[in-house]
Amino acid sequence: MKRLNKWLGVLIISLVLLAGCASKINDPKTVLTIFLEAMQQKDFKKAEKLSTAESKEYFIQVEKLNALTSSPYLQDSSYFNKNKITIGEAATENQIAHISVQVKVKDSTVTPVYTLKREGGEWKVAFDYATQAGLKPPVK
Repeated sequence: MKRLNKWLGVLIISLVLLAGCASKINDPKTVLTIFLEAMQQKDFKKAEKLSTAESKEYFIQVEKLNALTSSPYLQDSSYFNKNKITIGEAATENQIAHISVQVKVKDSTVTPVYTLKREGGEWKVAFDYATQAGLKPPVK
């Protein structure tokens, strides 16, 4: 009986540790990869969950745009198509990461840089207008 209790305890502890590890993605490149896949699939709710709180306004505008037009937003989603992009490695400093993504668009290649920030211990894509434009957020 003691052996059974011992193994049962080990099993419970292992399951708790595995569940805790699976709930958070601590790698900015993985978060960006999942975010870009969601954008390519036009799953804006999923993309919003992977974005910073400041990015919410962007997704509100996307929903409004989709409601107003018959052609869906991001009809040409080359910037998010995993077959046309190469995601670089994250350059991380403190709570911010920058990742270059090479995108093949027709006969050329563009390289946008995505910014990710730590929020609540998780990496989130900063897809708000100010970050995308390279502006500094206002001091509060």
